[in-house]
Amino acid sequence: MSRADELLGRKMEFQLMRIASRVLSVTCLALVALTTESVHAVPLQSDPNGLDGGVPALWQGTKAYLRAAPVGTGSLNALVDFAVFAPTKFNLSYPGMDPSAGANYVYAYQVHNGAGTASISTLSVGLSGGNETPSGIGFVPAGGAAPSSMTFNPGGPPFTSAGFSYTGALLAPGATSQILIFTSPFGPELDNASLIGGISKSERLPSPVPEPATVVLLGLGALALLAVRRNKTLAK
Repeated sequence: MSRADELLGRKMEFQLMRIASRVLSVTCLALVALTTESVHAVPLQSDPNGLDGGVPALWQGTKAYLRAAPVGTGSLNALVDFAVFAPTKFNLSYPGMDPSAGANYVYAYQVHNGAGTASISTLSVGLSGGNETPSGIGFVPAGGAAPSSMTFNPGGPPFTSAGFSYTGALLAPGATSQILIFTSPFGPELDNASLIGGISKSERLPSPVPEPATVVLLGLGALALLAVRRNKTLAK
């Protein structure tokens, strides 16, 4: 074999190795993507790690938001999937995605705007007035539209709602949101939750409720404040 033939053979061998390396890299990326997708493939309402164990019940399921506005102004036809995850359970379905690192309950919602004509600008989940400790508001990538802002309202505690807003690009008919989440050390109750847009509708979804002891302390605090105000009024 001549020197030229040897060099040509080595060059072809090198090129084949590069091609094989690229194919292997693409295959690995595809497997990672498939694995990531499979982690998020279970809908919230049937996630076995949810508080109801994947059986749609009080803390896990789907709520329909249906409202027909006056003739000629459109309609709202949407679904909200939801699930509450006890501490440490959210990471079983969404590894590394729990803002509380497994310390708190995770409240999760996903909006599906359906066949109506109304766009959605906000999902607003009510919070008990005494619940001053929600945190970790955000979203989990799940192939949907990300909110443009996520806040607890008003600006400081006690908070009355958690809001996920689509101010730049509304959640149009046929669109789905990312999985919207926040955390709290408190377990769930049912509270008003609204889809707000051209047409708005309220239903009841899971939301944190303070522990009984916390509620009692808040009540005692309110009574003490009233007593102080009364004494000040009598002293004038």
